[in-house]
Amino acid sequence: TLFSRLLNQPRWATKIFEDAELHLAEQEVVLDLVKFLPYGEAFVSGATMISLAGEKGDLAGNRTLNFLHTNLRLIPEEWKIFALIFPGTIWIDGRDNRNCIEHLVWGGGYWHKDDRWIGDNFGSGCRVVRIRKAT
Repeated sequence: TLFSRLLNQPRWATKIFEDAELHLAEQEVVLDLVKFLPYGEAFVSGATMISLAGEKGDLAGNRTLNFLHTNLRLIPEEWKIFALIFPGTIWIDGRDNRNCIEHLVWGGGYWHKDDRWIGDNFGSGCRVVRIRKAT
């Protein structure tokens, strides 16, 4: 299952700051994408994105990202047009002590896993991955 995996700490991270997925451990879950930009806005900061998307449910994090990255066939084709943001796990970056989140982006025929500083801007090409208990 998704949560039978432990967190896979990136090389650059020194410790975990937040893990929002833990309470869903060993449950059947459903993933979907969340738009987070307020009407008329071109972009928002990562902290604002997390706050706005968090109002719409639980945010997927590192466990979900790693599960999808090892099971790419489960990522819907229509998600390829977006950078998939996983803010449910926030890492402290050991390189410069900033809070970072991970994301997947489609390019060159495959999914790339990368990280972004929460202080960066996130725009309309991004979607937050939401995780919820299956009904």
